[in-house]
Amino acid sequence: MLADASDGPVLWQTDMVTPAELSEGATGADIWSTPTFDARTNTLYVTTGNNFNPPVTPTAEAVVPLDATMGAFRWVNQRYPSDVFPSPGTPQQDVDYDFGDSAEIYHLRGGRTVVGAGQKSGIYHVLDAESGALSISFRLSPAACSAACSRTPPITTASSSPTGSIGRATDFHRRAALSRWA
Repeated sequence: MLADASDGPVLWQTDMVTPAELSEGATGADIWSTPTFDARTNTLYVTTGNNFNPPVTPTAEAVVPLDATMGAFRWVNQRYPSDVFPSPGTPQQDVDYDFGDSAEIYHLRGGRTVVGAGQKSGIYHVLDAESGALSISFRLSPAACSAACSRTPPITTASSSPTGSIGRATDFHRRAALSRWA
């Protein structure tokens, strides 16, 4: 949702679960972190959490860039497509891999821009900012899930990696991991 800062009316609102998905019982795909704005492309990047009820929606556990003027999706990259965290009346699930991290924008030498964000799975994902294609994923820490957690999502990488090095990152571990990759 974007509101006019001068007097408060809503300029646009984009729901992560569509009315059709809601009618099928889906809920969730909430945005738990602060959105990240890229002034170069007028893009607002949000990261989402899991669904609370099935069916799983494509915007759950995803990085979603929105056109900052209209709120339209630019692309969606879902990183863990089967996480439905328990709600009343559903069996206990053993994972909760929300994106609790805001997206971070990295401008690489050579002009390419990537977007990175970490999940509670302990995996940091780096995506091409223009297309949303996965560039690389790597584990930064153990998964933050319940004691019953027996699954961890696979670490995946794209077939090619970008050239250049990552600029200043806000976290030592991300900087170290990204500098080995770039």
